Amino acid sequence: MLTTPLLWMVLTAATVADQPPAQPAARVLKVEGRVTVLNAADESRAAAALDTLYVGERVIVPTGGQVVLAFRSEGRLERLKPGSRVTVNQDGCVPKSAVETVTAPEAHRRTVDGAVRQLQPEGPAAATIVRAPPPPGDTSTTSRPRTGNQVRRPIDGASILTDRPDFAWPAAPKVLGYEFHLFAEGKEVWVVSVHDPRVSYAGEQALQPHVDYIWEVSAVFSEDRKEELAGGYFVIAAEELRQQAAAMEELAAHDDSTFVALAAAWYDENQLIGEAIAAYERLASRESSSPACWSALGRLYQQADREAEAEKAFEKARQLRGPQRPVRRRFFERLRQ
Repeated sequence: MLTTPLLWMVLTAATVADQPPAQPAARVLKVEGRVTVLNAADESRAAAALDTLYVGERVIVPTGGQVVLAFRSEGRLERLKPGSRVTVNQDGCVPKSAVETVTAPEAHRRTVDGAVRQLQPEGPAAATIVRAPPPPGDTSTTSRPRTGNQVRRPIDGASILTDRPDFAWPAAPKVLGYEFHLFAEGKEVWVVSVHDPRVSYAGEQALQPHVDYIWEVSAVFSEDRKEELAGGYFVIAAEELRQQAAAMEELAAHDDSTFVALAAAWYDENQLIGEAIAAYERLASRESSSPACWSALGRLYQQADREAEAEKAFEKARQLRGPQRPVRRRFFERLRQ
């Protein structure tokens, strides 16, 4: 028979085990000073740009510090005042006396509101990229030779903001030229032979949104010898996304890193990989202590075949996170031992 203290521990453990998972509420966009976050178990962590905060977590802002949060459900940005201590709710932080609403510049209010409402609760790193089907005769788009840190354009899997994109690939030694093929939905739509390792699309019809395009390049060494050299896949952004991206450009270059972080996350979530890399690089130069920023850069560098830069970014993220705590076993699992 369980004693009273042990029974209380069992009942408490059962209550904790039955609690629903924490609900994401806000994304951190800017941090000044060492801002601390406490979860339901009173475990602390340092807040950093692009982190996710959950309902019920408490945020402690030091004197002289501040933090800006984005609440997707409300389309609102909140700045927590220096020296404040707040609790995160689904629709904002309390007490309200410790919170200021961040107002975007008049010219960018619509863009900021739309970007905040599109923010993924867990961050862009959780998104899954679905590769396009291979063209005829190819068994896998991942089987093509990787290009290391050499130029390849467009970046594999990216959305492109122009319907007449430029292509580039690593040069091969001692070649007569290159044979370029472009496929759409399993059919060849354009083919051209060029002397240099680059070409601009010059087909009769502009490329169309919502179509999976795959391109391949072969190096031509002689009349009867060709070797597959590079390739990739991409989609053309829809007109609405192009307009939003044009509006996002000024935010990505803004002096306030709040808006740079918002632009970087928006680009990332919309698979505008080149634009996302540039924005994350700008953010990393200002919010250099953000593990999430460096992790995002590492992931996108990998997608762009920039392996050396990817490893440096991942290592920076690991250093900032420090040693990871082991996963705690549930109380009942320990009790059975």
